[in-house]
Parts: sequence; structure tokens; C-alpha cells
Amino acid sequence: KFNPSLGRLSAVEFNSLSDIRFKDSLRRIEMPLEKIECLTGYHFRYTETKALSAGLMAQDVMEVLPELVIADAENGDRLTLNYNGLSGLLVEAVKALMAEVSQLKAEVTKLKGA
Repeated sequence: KFNPSLGRLSAVEFNSLSDIRFKDSLRRIEMPLEKIECLTGYHFRYTETKALSAGLMAQDVMEVLPELVIADAENGDRLTLNYNGLSGLLVEAVKALMAEVSQLKAEVTKLKGA
């Protein structure tokens, strides 16, 4: 459903092409925790509709994953953000945190046994 006066598109599901057969040049997202640290989540109000929301600023994301930010030339070069693309960064960040937790647990276990 599209409400042009609010600029809102809603649906039960949004699907993105994710099939590896349609991708090349794969490389893992490096230093995910450092990238996450560069981002800030905000509560905000849209200036046009006055609707409250929460999210990221495209300018911040552009610093760490510029491929997720697109300047919309048809609308005064306002920046849009591919939020789906952030899921890969978040998965890699969780994996990095899990590795750190495992390492710390091993160190604690080692100290207890000493």
C-alpha cells in the first residue's frame, strides 16, 4: 500500500534479491564492530510530515558502507539508505562479539583452573 501524502509504503513482506547466483565479487565485511561504532541510532521527527520515527542517518552510514547510500537526483539529491544492506554488517558484528565472548570465557576458565 502506498500513501503518497505521507511518503509511506507498507506491505506484509519486503523481499530483496539475495540469490548467490546473481552476485559476484563477494568479500566479507571487515571490522564490523568498528563500523557499528561509527553509527548512531536516533529518534527523530520528519520535517515534512512531522511523523516520529527512529533510525540511522545516511551521512553516517556513508562513512562506513557507502554502497548502501544513494543520492536521489530526482528529489534534490536527498540521500536514501538501503536498510536491508545493514543486516550483513549486523550479522558480522554479532559474530565478532560472540568470538570475543568465547575468548573471554576461555580466559576466565583458565584463570579459575590456575
